[in-house]
Amino acid sequence: MRNQKANIQAAYRKGRLTEKEYYKLMEEQESIRYAIGKYNLDGYLSCDEKNKIAAKQQRAANRLRKYQVNGERY
Repeated sequence: MRNQKANIQAAYRKGRLTEKEYYKLMEEQESIRYAIGKYNLDGYLSCDEKNKIAAKQQRAANRLRKYQVNGERY
């Protein structure tokens, strides 16, 4: 997750993301962080919970990739 956050920040600094895209991606990272915290409350991550987290991270990675190549620069 830290790596995704760093990638988002780097893309924003390089001008590959608009401000709106940047904030949307950062909100998504907060949502992932919240989900991980919620799932860790019982001290155990089930396979289902791990899969849900992995799916959220994959969606975030796909969205970042899509936003970086959409050609909008500000």
